[in-house]
Amino acid sequence: MFNALVRSRRLPFMRRIHTGDTVSIKNLRYCGLINGRQTPLSLSTDLITDFGQASTDDDLRYSINYAVLSRDLRSFEKKYSRSSFRSLLQLGEGIFNEVLFSTNCRRATLTFNMDHQDCDVIVEMSREKSSGLNITLKLDNLGVNTIIGVFKEERLAEQPVVLNLVMEMAGDFSVDKIVSSTKNYVSKSQFKTVEALVLNVAKLAFQTTENAHRCKVSVLKPKAIGETDGVGVSVTRSRAEMKSQPLIDFPSSEYVPNLSKTTTVRDGKHTVYLAIGSNQGSQLTNINIALDELAKRNIKVKATSSLFRSAPMYYLNQPDFVNGCIKVETELHPQDLLNQIKEIEYQVLGRVKHFDNGPRPIDLDIILYDEAIYNSPNLTIPHMSMLERPFVLAPLCQLVPPDMLHPVTAEPIHNHWHQLRKTTKADELQPVIPLSGARMLPYGSRTLLMSILNVTPDSFSDGAAANLQIEHALSRVEQMVAAGVDIVDLGGCSTRPGSEQVSEAEELDRVLPVLEQIRKQFPELVLSVDTYRAEVARASVRLGADIINDVSGGLLDDKMYESVAQSGVGYVLGHMRGNIATMNTLSNYDEVAPGRIKQFSDYTAVMGGVCRELGVAFEKLQEAGVRRWQVIVDPGLGFAKKAEQSLELIRDLQKLRQYRQLSLESGEYVSFDDLAVLMGPSRKQFIGRITGKPPKDRAFGTAAAVSACIANGADIVRVHDFEPMKDVALVADSIYRTL
Repeated sequence: MFNALVRSRRLPFMRRIHTGDTVSIKNLRYCGLINGRQTPLSLSTDLITDFGQASTDDDLRYSINYAVLSRDLRSFEKKYSRSSFRSLLQLGEGIFNEVLFSTNCRRATLTFNMDHQDCDVIVEMSREKSSGLNITLKLDNLGVNTIIGVFKEERLAEQPVVLNLVMEMAGDFSVDKIVSSTKNYVSKSQFKTVEALVLNVAKLAFQTTENAHRCKVSVLKPKAIGETDGVGVSVTRSRAEMKSQPLIDFPSSEYVPNLSKTTTVRDGKHTVYLAIGSNQGSQLTNINIALDELAKRNIKVKATSSLFRSAPMYYLNQPDFVNGCIKVETELHPQDLLNQIKEIEYQVLGRVKHFDNGPRPIDLDIILYDEAIYNSPNLTIPHMSMLERPFVLAPLCQLVPPDMLHPVTAEPIHNHWHQLRKTTKADELQPVIPLSGARMLPYGSRTLLMSILNVTPDSFSDGAAANLQIEHALSRVEQMVAAGVDIVDLGGCSTRPGSEQVSEAEELDRVLPVLEQIRKQFPELVLSVDTYRAEVARASVRLGADIINDVSGGLLDDKMYESVAQSGVGYVLGHMRGNIATMNTLSNYDEVAPGRIKQFSDYTAVMGGVCRELGVAFEKLQEAGVRRWQVIVDPGLGFAKKAEQSLELIRDLQKLRQYRQLSLESGEYVSFDDLAVLMGPSRKQFIGRITGKPPKDRAFGTAAAVSACIANGADIVRVHDFEPMKDVALVADSIYRTL
C-alpha cells in the first residue's frame, strides 16, 4: 500500500551517489574443498553499493537482496562441492567473480574465519570490481611455550606467550606453513626481550611467505605480572625495512645469542664488576688472597663493596657465606678473564666442586663487563642470576651510580635492587667489619656501643693522672666488659680542639703497654685505638688492635691510608678540617665550592660539605688500597663544627647514610650505602652549650643525643658513660629498630 502511494504521487528521485551504503552477511556457515580437504569456514561479506533510490522508494529492486545473495552463495558452495580449490585465495576469487560482482556492487569485502588447531585464522579480502585483490591474513591467539626473559627463573623454565600476526598479502599463502614455522621457531628461541622476539617473528614471516609485503606481530606474556591479563609489545614492519636484517638463529638450546646490541670487545682497558664470596676456611683471608692474586695477574682492583654475611641461597645445608663485589680494571677479554679467575678459585685457593652451589673457599663471578653482552657456552654477561641475588645487587649498587643501566633490561641496576629489597628480609644480609685474626664484627641491626678508654691526663672530660696506670685501665675495661660494651676505644693523645699534642713516642708509650695487657686478658674483645698517627696505628695492629679510629680522616698523617691498607683492620674515617689547633676556625661551609663533584641529592651547606669532603677522602682511601669493608664513617661532631652544625648532622644523619657522589674528573663513584656510621656526641661542647653544664655533668644531655643518633641510623655510638648509655641504646633500639 505504501509503495502504491509513493508511485501514485510520483515523488521525484534526485540521483546521488552514496558510496558508503553496505549490504552485509555475517558468519554464513560454509564448507569448501581446499587442497582436497573439506574445510569448514565461516564466511562474512560486505557489498558496497548505493541504495539511495531503494531507501527513498522502499523498493528492493534498487538494492541488493541479501536473501538472494545468501542463496547464490549456497548455490556456489553446491556447484563446487566436488571441485577442489588450490587455496583459500582461489576460493575467494571464485566467490568474488561468480557471486559478489554479479550484483550491482562496486566494491566488496570477503572474510573467512577458519578453524585451526593452533590459533584463530581470519582471512580478509577486499576488491574493487575492476581491480585486483587486497588480502590480509590474521593469526590470533597462537600460544607457544618458550624461554623468554632475563631473570634466572625465566632462563631455566619455559613460559607461555601468545602471538598475533597480521600480514598484508599480494598473492597466495599457506596458513599451515606460517603457523608451523612460527611455532617451531618461537618454541626453540631463547630471547631475553619480547622486543627481540616480535621483531624476529616478523622477519620469519617474510621468509616464510614471499607474497607478504607488510607484517604486524604482537606478543603477550600472560603470566609476567600478577593482577593483569598480561603484558606485551607489538611491531609493524614492511618487507623493505627487514630486507637487510638477518633472522636470529638458535643453533642449540644452551647458547643464547647477543640480542640487545652488537658487542665487540676491543683491546684496551675494561671496567669489570666481580662478585666474590666464601664459606669455607678463613673467609676474610680467602677473599684477601683472591684480591692479591687478581693484582698479580694485572687485574687492578679499583673499588670494593662492603662485605655481607648471608645464608646460602640454593643448597641450604652449608655454612653462611661472606659476599661482596669488586670493581676491577683489566685488559683481558671476557674468556681470558674467566680463565684467570677459575685458576684463582681452583689452583690457588683449592676449590673442589662436588656439585653446583655447594661450599667453596672462594667464588668469583663476572657480573658486568663494561656495557657488554657476552654469551658463550660457559660464560654469560651480564651474569644470569645477578637480578635474583640480594648478596650481589646490594654490594654492586654500592659501586655503580644510580643511573647506570643493566645492559639487557635497559633499567637502572639500582631499580632492580629496590624491587628485590622489598622481598629481602632485614636479617638476610648482615654487613660485617673485618677485625684482627680474621674475625668479623656484624653491624646494622642493634646499635654497637664503643666505650672510651683514655690513657691521658688531659682529655677534655675525663683527664686524670690515674689514666696512665695500667692497673687502672684494666679495671675500667673489666667494668666495660661486664656492662656489655661492644668496642673499647683506647686513646693516648687528646684531640680536643686546641689541645697540646704529645709526641708520637709519648703516645706509643701510653698506648702500647695498656693495649698489650688488654689483649692478653680479653682476647676476643674488639679493641679500637684512637690515633691519627700512622706509626701508632701500625704498632697497635701488631699488638692486636681491631680498629683504627682516626678523627682526622688521614689529614694529619699522609701515611695513614697506606698503614690501614696493609693492616686490613677496620678504619674510622673521621671528618675534620685543618688541624687540632685550627679546626674551630674552619666551620664555614657556605664558602666551599662543590668542585667537579656530582651529588645525587640536594644537601644543606653543612651536610653537603661534610659528605663531599668525606667522599673525596674515601676515594683516596680506595686508591691507597683500603677496602670499603674496612671503613666506618664518622661526620666528626664538634670537629670544625659549631654547635648548631653538630645538631644538624645528628638531625639529618639519614642523608649522610644515603650519600652518593660522582667525581667528574676521575669518573669514580662513591656511596655511603650500608657503610657503618659512628657518632660521637658524648659530653661534647654543643651539649654544654644547650644545658650550661660542664663535661662530667652532661650524661643526661648525652643520653638525649645518643638516642637521637640511634633514631636517625647510627650503627655505633662512642660514649664515656658506658653503663647508662648501654641502657639508652637498648631502649632506643627497642623503640626505633623494634629489637
